[in-house]
Amino acid sequence: MGHICIGADEHYTSFFDTREEAENELRCLEKQLSYELIETTEEEGFHPERAKLIEEAYQASGRTSGLYTGLMVKDGAVSDNTAK
Repeated sequence: MGHICIGADEHYTSFFDTREEAENELRCLEKQLSYELIETTEEEGFHPERAKLIEEAYQASGRTSGLYTGLMVKDGAVSDNTAK
């Protein structure tokens, strides 16, 4: 079964015997809904503003190792309050 969620609207495909059939039907549903034109938050995570701050700190640090550990320690904690 395929599933697409756009805001509060949820769209489902039927159940299929094979994964391939379900994936084909999901692609058809995506086309019907023009899903590729909708801006999504896929891979953005739960707190995109944190990710942006950490990425900026990583770039500014000159690191090339891919280690993000300890980047925000010198600047203090990142707020859990995303309403700001």
